[in-house]
Amino acid sequence: MRPAARCFASGCLRLPLLGRPLGGTRALAALRLILSACHASVIPNQLALSFAEDAYDDTDRLKHPADIEALKALVRQLIEISQRMM
Repeated sequence: MRPAARCFASGCLRLPLLGRPLGGTRALAALRLILSACHASVIPNQLALSFAEDAYDDTDRLKHPADIEALKALVRQLIEISQRMM
């Protein structure tokens, strides 16, 4: 394995926001602002899972009904926005 690939595989090179509470959410908020300024279509809502590593069962499905409903609502919103764009 090449040295650069080894660094990624071992996890020694990570983005500063990973592994920090709300880091990803803050980064997404900034990205949403940038994309909106570029006139990109951005879905108004987002789904943030607390303790995402524990949010899934053994079959990789969301465990908690509230998370499932939030994801369904987000997908419905994506579909509605996509249909308006056609």
